[in-house]
Amino acid sequence: MIGFLGAMITIGFIVYLVLAIRSRKKGSPKAKQQFRIMWILLGGVILLTIIDPNKGQTARITKPEQAATTHEVAEAEPAQDATSTNAGQLSELNDDQQATSSTTEIASDPAKSTEGKENIYVETKQTLDKEAVLTYAGMLRGSPFIKDVNVGKNDISIAYFSSFKQYKAANPQSQATQSIYDDYFSTGDIIKKILMEESTRLLKEFPAANEIKMTVPFNGETYSIDLKEDEAKKFYGGVDFDTLKTSDPSDGNSQWRVQISDKYFNDADRKRFVDEFLKVN
Repeated sequence: MIGFLGAMITIGFIVYLVLAIRSRKKGSPKAKQQFRIMWILLGGVILLTIIDPNKGQTARITKPEQAATTHEVAEAEPAQDATSTNAGQLSELNDDQQATSSTTEIASDPAKSTEGKENIYVETKQTLDKEAVLTYAGMLRGSPFIKDVNVGKNDISIAYFSSFKQYKAANPQSQATQSIYDDYFSTGDIIKKILMEESTRLLKEFPAANEIKMTVPFNGETYSIDLKEDEAKKFYGGVDFDTLKTSDPSDGNSQWRVQISDKYFNDADRKRFVDEFLKVN
């Protein structure tokens, strides 16, 4: 009823607006009266709008019966196969969901099923922070003798100087001597410790890394490894490197010690690592 009355008043308003304009152009005395009626009708339109504020919005509101029907149809649809369901859900992810997936839902399986409901896990890796890697490389064993550090999107390559002569040419101000250089790399298993322990530390420190390459030349031979994250994970008993890094000073990397360093950094496991990953040319 209110809608019908509003329509009639609106039509009246338009009619009197046109008449008033024409009367004014002709100089008719009726113009003033027609304008007065027009304003009264306009006030009526405004009043009805206040009384019925939802007028004009009904087209955007879904009727309860329609919503119920849609919901029932959705529940009644049979489950699709995993491939088609995954593709459809991935294409419908909005920007916010994609951002969340890339930062919090890293998983080895592209899709997992739980209690008949399919959840999508997008396998992604963040990109390495080059400056952070370069800074950390300065804390590795034998870091003064590191020649190059190359940082890719998800891989790190570290090469030590091939000889003391090459090192000295690049660092003429250094106080190191040939004797210091020789003693350092020939003492104990320092080269094997560097290749095993420092490559593993890099995987722990940088979750975005999935491959570490290291090369240590000494006395005419080149010792190198190409350690991929999945291979290291298998070697260290299935450890998840992404869970080992911590910024909590009170923690002190306790899980790193429990799961890696205290457990595997010993002579027997170092030999096993060397046999599996080390190449000597």
